[in-house]
Amino acid sequence: MSGKNSRRKGHNWERKCAQLFREIGWSNARRHLEYQGNDLGKDLEETKPFIVQCKTGKKPNFKKAYSQACDASGKKDIPTVLIKYEKQDVKDSRKSMQFAVLDVKDFFKLIKELRRLKGWK
Repeated sequence: MSGKNSRRKGHNWERKCAQLFREIGWSNARRHLEYQGNDLGKDLEETKPFIVQCKTGKKPNFKKAYSQACDASGKKDIPTVLIKYEKQDVKDSRKSMQFAVLDVKDFFKLIKELRRLKGWK
């Protein structure tokens, strides 16, 4: 795949992730354009407390992306990587091959808050 085609797929995935954030209440979520400042390490704007890196491809480097998100995060932020594997890597069409990566401590904080809000015991 050419570099231009790869960038296009990456930008499309970023737009899709921003759209998903907007659908659940982050009404101003949008792609972070590289030339918009020096907030390196995040691909999306207006998604606080989540600092989001979006990666797509055959073998997305989520470790590097997570490190970049961490570098761009403040103390109360949640560094997050949204990953989409290319279709040819999917062996079972029922699986989406789209994942969210976040620190396990942040994951359990979110679960704890969800339990509190939902009244789950």
